Amino acid sequence: MTTKSGPPPITPGTVVNDRYDIRQSLGKGGMGEVFLAFDRSTQQTVALKVVREESRMPGDDEALRQELLHARAVSHPNVCRVHDLAPSKWGPILVMEQIQGQTLHTHIRRRKAQGGYSSDEFRRIASEICAGLAAIHAQGLVHGDLKPGNVMVNDGKAVILDFGFAQE
Repeated sequence: MTTKSGPPPITPGTVVNDRYDIRQSLGKGGMGEVFLAFDRSTQQTVALKVVREESRMPGDDEALRQELLHARAVSHPNVCRVHDLAPSKWGPILVMEQIQGQTLHTHIRRRKAQGGYSSDEFRRIASEICAGLAAIHAQGLVHGDLKPGNVMVNDGKAVILDFGFAQE
């Protein structure tokens, strides 16, 4: 019985493409896993979305390329910046702005446990999501997967993530 040997798993300390020092996993999503990494070239912290070989489907490379193009078309403080798409021995990687905070899904659950949102806080978060969405729409795009898990919140600031399902 033979087993397919691929690259070792990505763990803290792994260096991707001789450039990105992996610090930790930030979570798994529909197309792959997202890692916090330090970019040796720009000396900045970034998020790397890696589509693992074993979970790749036909068309994923084009889907990632489209995600990059769609995300790069939008420049707004309430929309996550996507910097680059590069091959790696683990599969394609999407290099993105690292957004501090927690998903809106987690934020809602935590605030609910603390008694809920004030009307001003709720309005501010909703307004920022709408501003980011308006910027996306202004580029002729539809996000396609807007949900609390694709919005990050930090100190009340909301940022839309993940253009994996965006369409013109």
